[in-house]
Amino acid sequence: MVLAFQSLETIAGEVSIAPIPGKRVEHQGVKIELLGQIELYHERGHFYDFTSLGSSLK
Repeated sequence: MVLAFQSLETIAGEVSIAPIPGKRVEHQGVKIELLGQIELYHERGHFYDFTSLGSSLK
């Protein structure tokens, strides 16, 4: 497993939505979710999946 970030680090990024030329994109907002796994210190070898809602964009 490769660690992408640690617990106290801020996660930031940018979202770009590029429709196919000539097509329109209709939406009621964009929802961004962080998906990942966590391994607890006292339970080495056991991973837990998690989802954390980060932000809803308008």
